[in-house]
Amino acid sequence: MKTFYLAAAVFGTILPWLFFAGFTSEHGPNLLLFVQLLFANGPSSGFTTDLLIACTVFWVWSWQDARQNSVSS
Repeated sequence: MKTFYLAAAVFGTILPWLFFAGFTSEHGPNLLLFVQLLFANGPSSGFTTDLLIACTVFWVWSWQDARQNSVSS
């Protein structure tokens, strides 16, 4: 499992940054356009919303679990 998690971390870092680099090279660091394109159509809006909700739930769970188990930062 360690190898799987390492590979997931590497690919999860590199692959999104390839897309971000393509956007930045074409449009510059235009944050407003970037956010507008996240919600450009139905499929991208659904995917973006699902990802934002999943990330929020993960961070709330992680914070709560750390508090319950006395994990210090």
